Amino acid sequence: MNSDDLILTPLLDEPLAPSAPVRKVKQARSEEDAFRSLLQPTLAETDQEGFAAMRWGDLLGAAAEAFGATTEMLADSPWLVRRYLLRVGLACAPDAMLERRKLKPADWVILYRTQVDPPLIRTRGYKKALLYVKFITLVLPDLSPAELKEAASLVATWVKNDRYRLHLAALTRWFSRRRRLLDARTVRTAREILSPEDSARMLTALALAAGRRGPLLPPASLVKLEKVARLLGAPESDPHALIHRALCGQPLIPDESAGSALVDPKLLNEVAVSTDRAQELLSEVFAESDNEIPPSEASSEGSTAAFLRLLLSRPQWTMPELQQAWGDSPGRALEAANDFAIERIGDTVADREGDTIYITEEYKDLLLSAV
Repeated sequence: MNSDDLILTPLLDEPLAPSAPVRKVKQARSEEDAFRSLLQPTLAETDQEGFAAMRWGDLLGAAAEAFGATTEMLADSPWLVRRYLLRVGLACAPDAMLERRKLKPADWVILYRTQVDPPLIRTRGYKKALLYVKFITLVLPDLSPAELKEAASLVATWVKNDRYRLHLAALTRWFSRRRRLLDARTVRTAREILSPEDSARMLTALALAAGRRGPLLPPASLVKLEKVARLLGAPESDPHALIHRALCGQPLIPDESAGSALVDPKLLNEVAVSTDRAQELLSEVFAESDNEIPPSEASSEGSTAAFLRLLLSRPQWTMPELQQAWGDSPGRALEAANDFAIERIGDTVADREGDTIYITEEYKDLLLSAV
């Protein structure tokens, strides 16, 4: 035996080290198992349709721990989060790659199971369906399982692709958790892409959904239904009249191609009985609110003009900052400012996302000259 044999013999008794590809596969499986384990408490609380809510910050933390990244890096690279979720058969809404939305750690996201990539391109049908999702969740807070199912059924008239419909179903749940204003982007998109038939279909569905809630419908929902009706081009925007007409199967927006809704006599009678009481309640609520509102929040043209000047002095506000500058809760003043902007320029001026308010500065000169 030569010297080379003496050197090699001990090495032959050692187990062979796995090749690089094998090591990568094992590492990937280990990372995915760790990610699944960290997400399991959230996934254990999925609803009947398979959707679960999780804080964005918690999702970033789980992905960072499982894949050896940092939450800061993942927050700036949403495509990585999308990729990690897909590796364990999941997706989330809103998808930062699709919605181009900068999420905060405290924001909720909706997780759902999928074996295919979520959509990356917004088709025209997707945009129309998303508009309806925004309208129904704006008018009706906290959608019930039955209302979510009805919304998904209408979404299917514009979107045939399963992955698009699944993502929109997740977005419906996400929007249903949020309180927000009618934003400028929604107004612009609605004016650009909706046909009279689309508008009629949406408004009829909204009015029927509002009617089914009957006396449980909050007064604020009636106000929002009226605003959406004006945006969609309805000649009659009174919310009670819209609900009655929808329940009677009458078209809300004249269009020969728009379909008719089915009449529900029992529901129509219930709504007819509750309408007077709802109107009285609405009057009482607004009468009380008007008495409680300080001069800075009065809904006169003068106060709206003053609020607009304040609003347009900065490109972005937080609600606490605006409240401090305005002197009281600015919620009613924000709605009045957007109503004023829609009347003057056909668009809103303020978009609210959580506690942050974004100002559309391109309208600044036009609005300042109008107040």
